[in-house]
Amino acid sequence: MDFLGQLIEEKCHENLWQPVKASQNGPTFSHLLFADDLVFFARVDYINYSVIRDVLDDFCSISRQTVSEAKSRVCFSPNVDRDTRESLCDILGFASTPNLGKYPRIPIKQLDSSSQDFNSIFDRVKNKLAGWKANMLSLAGQSMLIQASLATIPAYVIQCTYFPGRILEGIDRVNHNFLWGTSDSVKKIHWVGWQKVTKPKDEGGLGL
Repeated sequence: MDFLGQLIEEKCHENLWQPVKASQNGPTFSHLLFADDLVFFARVDYINYSVIRDVLDDFCSISRQTVSEAKSRVCFSPNVDRDTRESLCDILGFASTPNLGKYPRIPIKQLDSSSQDFNSIFDRVKNKLAGWKANMLSLAGQSMLIQASLATIPAYVIQCTYFPGRILEGIDRVNHNFLWGTSDSVKKIHWVGWQKVTKPKDEGGLGL
């Protein structure tokens, strides 16, 4: 992978591979290397795509590895027309896709703040609750269970992704309902507001 990175940097230094910027004044970047995944970034240009193909061919020739065309995809910005996309995909030998999927369980490319992308996280919280019997635990036990398990499900994603308000409110609601024993069939009184439940003890809350 280090050698592949050197090949890319060499092409960038020769201005044959033009990296992209996330913002007008931000740094340029050409690639990201993960354990077993690679992400390349380049401006939409026939020379760029030919150079990317050459880099991959050189790397495969030297390392005796191959690129899985079935697992490789090209994602274009919305303003690239269809004919250009097809021509560039032909150069690379990869199919085009509007969605890069998730890594890990996080949408890689977010065009907007659609809550649909985060429904899976909300569903994981609800599904985990379905396997627990709240009436078998004390209030303190339920509180500890929420802290140790439910709160950790969105914790990783929320560090690097802006969550839509609807998803955050939904997670708080299912946690609150579980704490007081409310379900679809049983409605119980919530004796303490959720804001006070989650407020630290030194500020007068329950410290959940």
